[in-house]
Amino acid sequence: MALQEELSGDEGTPRPTVKRISAGDITVTRTFSDRFDLEPGPLIPVADAFNVIIQMRDFEAHRLWRRGELVYEGGHPKASLAITDLRDQWQCHHLKGTLAPWQERLATEFLVAHFNTPFSIGDLAAQCELSRSYFNKAFKESFGRTPSRWLSEYRIARVKECLLQDIPLAEIAIHCGFADQSHMTRVFTSQTGETPARFRKKNRSVIVAVDRPPQ
Repeated sequence: MALQEELSGDEGTPRPTVKRISAGDITVTRTFSDRFDLEPGPLIPVADAFNVIIQMRDFEAHRLWRRGELVYEGGHPKASLAITDLRDQWQCHHLKGTLAPWQERLATEFLVAHFNTPFSIGDLAAQCELSRSYFNKAFKESFGRTPSRWLSEYRIARVKECLLQDIPLAEIAIHCGFADQSHMTRVFTSQTGETPARFRKKNRSVIVAVDRPPQ
């Protein structure tokens, strides 16, 4: 009987810790990690054998490929059992259910760069190497709001900046990615409780009062 322990992956590349114990033709492997930004695992060697997996704790997200095709994307509860035929080529990727730091950075930079131009959430998800459905769930777990809500709040923040300048409301609406002034007014009022015109009047008067020199 042989016991092996290793830390998979190159230095600086997040990989799980792997422990193996072998007896004859049977090998028991324990794989674990407290990291959530793991890289996809290596291709599992093809063999005339079966792989039996017992989940030791709840796992939020897992992606599984067979012969290069994604066949499963979802979670695994503690004590769940999975059996795979190793005569097929398998590869897996374990995730936490939130975006990795590089995905958070890419997503927010993309949204800021495209806040006033049409784009597809599916395209953004693909850049993060995730399906659209999983990306939406992971983004919400990371930021506490959906990508659409995050983008809407960012646009309103830009609207507020523009309202402090002498720019017509219709131009602000188009510049900040809204269909028209009416659309901007509805969203702005829903988020702030006041119309853009009311916000401008209140805050421009404060700025004027502050900037006015003493008599």
